Amino acid sequence: MVTFPIVYLSIIIIFLTFLSIILTLQAFNLYKENQIVNVLKNDYTIVQNFKSISYPITVIYWQRKIYVEALKLSQLILKNENDYTNEQLSFIYTKIANLYATFNYLDLAIDNYKLALAKTPHSIISLTRVAQLLQRKQSYSLAMQTYQKILTLDSHNKTALQEIKIIKKML
Repeated sequence: MVTFPIVYLSIIIIFLTFLSIILTLQAFNLYKENQIVNVLKNDYTIVQNFKSISYPITVIYWQRKIYVEALKLSQLILKNENDYTNEQLSFIYTKIANLYATFNYLDLAIDNYKLALAKTPHSIISLTRVAQLLQRKQSYSLAMQTYQKILTLDSHNKTALQEIKIIKKML
């Protein structure tokens, strides 16, 4: 009977220790990201290796949903496209397209997804988002073509197969 409270307290102590470790790791990661962001916030025009720092900071801004800063940096990156990889540029165009889609600017979102696809033409995620937006615009034949393009890249894509069946029923 005396051992029950000891076991119970031991379990609580182990749980709290585990929780404190997780929170400490998250705090260190947040601190590291903040240090990178602070370097840029001070004055990113004087940073000599701006090109190597700008993309990781842009990713952090997008992850934290700091859209104004993310868009400012994204603009600078897109002005100097030759300094970045196609995957990095595609990421930026995709994030901008996601933002447009969120605010229901479907045509602008589709245009940005197409820019992303110009950089990474085999991106099934971007193709799927374009097809979904075309469906939202009720451009079912274009959506069908896009889903069929997805199936040429991945013949077992469940989303494309399901959506083609739905569109065929609608047409």
